[in-house]
Amino acid sequence: NYHHHHHRHQPTRQEHRIAYLASTITERLRPLVEGTVSQQLFTEELCRECRNIKRSAMGAQILRCVGRAYRVEGYRVLRKMEREKKRIHKNAPWERGNVRNRHGSGIGNGIQNPHDVADLIRDGG
Repeated sequence: NYHHHHHRHQPTRQEHRIAYLASTITERLRPLVEGTVSQQLFTEELCRECRNIKRSAMGAQILRCVGRAYRVEGYRVLRKMEREKKRIHKNAPWERGNVRNRHGSGIGNGIQNPHDVADLIRDGG
């Protein structure tokens, strides 16, 4: 008598790390995205934390590496979102003219304003 057992997928250590980092980053950005803290205050606190990290062993190298990785991945995701938005809205009547977004950059020009990133996060892309 053969019994087929279904095993639930056990998250790997890497999947746990990814989930933890995603959750941590989301919560750290939440006050900025929701507007409960000013961009200036958020930036000042971030700079203070980075200065502290730089003082630790290999801190400056780690910050550069992490910053580069997030910048590259961020641009990749934003390009993907733009392509998807263009694909969906390609034939929409409001996209046919010379439409400008509220920051004055045209559709498809990329992120021209740092607030665009926060808008994308808040508005869900």
